[in-house]
Order: sequence, then structure tokens, then C-alpha cells
Amino acid sequence: MANPFLFTPWGEHNDGITNMDLVFTSGASGAVPTTLTRSNGIKSVTKNGTGTYDVVLRAPYTLSMGFSGSIKQASYSTGAASVINVTADTIATDGKFTFVTGKGTDASAVDMSAGDVLHLTIRLQGVKP
Repeated sequence: MANPFLFTPWGEHNDGITNMDLVFTSGASGAVPTTLTRSNGIKSVTKNGTGTYDVVLRAPYTLSMGFSGSIKQASYSTGAASVINVTADTIATDGKFTFVTGKGTDASAVDMSAGDVLHLTIRLQGVKP
């Protein structure tokens, strides 16, 4: 059995490191729903073009340490959105970043289909005062 004093579950705040999760089920043409499934620490998500989304955090952080994500397709298709690429990161300046959903075959931008579920984890360090 793991020692509870030596183990901190993933997703917990530890040593100034924060993991933030963004989860939502896409509407038609990749539309962002009014209510996100999981979005602690996220102020807004806006779709701004084919497969392009701007995210604003509730506060800027001193450092973004990484992004990882996946798209669970409602109906499998090789030509549908299956990858997430972060294309702009100004989290340390203004708490914002941009990501694009793309096809797994060539990563070209494509909208998610209705019912696709996006899962994105952002690893951050140090909330700015």
C-alpha cells in the first residue's frame, strides 16, 4: 500500500504546480457549450475559426509547463478532429492561450463534430499576484 504521506495524486496542487482540466462536449461545427463539463480556473473558452479556440484563465501564472489532451470522437473518422495543438501561449503575460483541433492524418485544422469530447490538461506554476 502506498504511503499517503509520500504520494500526492495527479491533479492536486503541490509545490506551486497546478494542473487545470478543461473538458467539454462539442456542439455542431465544434461549438463550445454554454456550460463546460470541467473548467476549474478557466474564465472562458471561445471558438474563433475552424478548429481554433482561445482560452482565458481566471489568473495569469508565472509559467506554463505543458499541455496534454485528447479528443474522444462521437463517431470514429480518420478525417475528423483527433489531435490538439497549442499554437499561442501568453499565460505568463495575460493568462491566455490558443489551441487548434486537427486531423490525426496531417494535423490540419478541422472542427470537432457534435458530440466529440475534448479533454485538455494544462500544467502551470505560480499564480501571479
